[in-house]
Amino acid sequence: MATECMACGCTQLINGTDCPRCGAVNSEEGGSVSYDPDRVKEVLDDEDSLKIRASSAPLAFLCPGSLRSVEGEVRVSMSSEPARRGSGIHFMLSRMVNQSSEEGESAKTVSLKYGVDEEELSRLVSYGQHAWTALAEYFPNPVTEQELKCSTDDFELTGHIDLISMGDGWANFLDYKSGWKQPDYFDQMMAYCLLIFETYPEVQEVRATLVWLREWTRDTVLITRKDAEEWVAEFLNEVVYWNGLYSAGSHCSFCPRFTTCPARQALVRSAVQDIEAIETEPTILSAVTLYREGKLSVMKRILTQVETMIRAHLEAVGPIDLGNGRELALVPEPRDKIEPLAAWPIISEALTNEELAPAIKIGKTALLDAVADKAPRGRKGKVKAELMEALKAAEAVVSDTIWKQVERKIEPKPVQAPATT
Repeated sequence: MATECMACGCTQLINGTDCPRCGAVNSEEGGSVSYDPDRVKEVLDDEDSLKIRASSAPLAFLCPGSLRSVEGEVRVSMSSEPARRGSGIHFMLSRMVNQSSEEGESAKTVSLKYGVDEEELSRLVSYGQHAWTALAEYFPNPVTEQELKCSTDDFELTGHIDLISMGDGWANFLDYKSGWKQPDYFDQMMAYCLLIFETYPEVQEVRATLVWLREWTRDTVLITRKDAEEWVAEFLNEVVYWNGLYSAGSHCSFCPRFTTCPARQALVRSAVQDIEAIETEPTILSAVTLYREGKLSVMKRILTQVETMIRAHLEAVGPIDLGNGRELALVPEPRDKIEPLAAWPIISEALTNEELAPAIKIGKTALLDAVADKAPRGRKGKVKAELMEALKAAEAVVSDTIWKQVERKIEPKPVQAPATT
């Protein structure tokens, strides 16, 4: 069986004969090859290796077309609060590890810097701190925010690792995840492992730990060099030597080619036609069909982009003429805000504590920060914990449950053993 394509030199032959890179068909004995000379020349003349970030690996496996682009094409990276929140969290946790301090950076300062909600940021960082306390012993002499690069003739892989620790023939890395737990992190994790193996030849195994901040859970996986080599072979076959077939779906919403991708444009046209075909009152079957085929998320993303573009134009240029004597504009809407310190003597005189309580909302993060500010250095975390314990003992902490719409794997129902007679 042939081990190398006689036309282009590719070593990842399918079934020992078919070349995914240039399309040539090699004989099983390796003595002859059938190929298109123009196609082989195009492949060999293309000196630009495929560039990919480790964080883009999951999307690349779903649709290798996400990494490609044509001349003059505009690639778009949409800014979002989850992305900014993740950056703020990584910044705070990195400072915490480097300073060997449980305090880290001020949540208020970081939330203002990244434009995110302070209370949510603080809550997610809090678990990151707890997780690091439990995991620190497995990461001696940790290095944070390390940028790694791996270059081959076929691709250039780069990645930003949150935290890495090196030992005798091994490496451990930690990746904080600020979003909801997803099942598609495998390829990103393998890309990080490949970067480590290529950067540090002495490393023979890598332990990858992913910390899911929202769910207070973590996963640790052991990856060997052989595992990484097998993943590279799959990466070359499916992503680098792409067969040109686009894979459209809900993942299109996260693709930098979202606005120009021909497959997405075809999907949008199909979605519009399907929506037009739905009756005035859609059935649950038609709605679920749109969701399952990824068309619903695509349309929602388009509408969000349209709203963002309109808002940006109004802020930068001014009103938009809609015709018929109407225009779309930004208008000020004054809103009163009561300052608690100045208002307290007045409202406490007008209302009893019981009457006043329903009108007051206490931010947990702001309260804990205020208590911590009064505590001596080194006791801030303990003072916060003591306050929360006291509040819970007084039944002053009320837990609420929200129902979040998520797509998840159906767990098999237990099979009951047949009744015996």
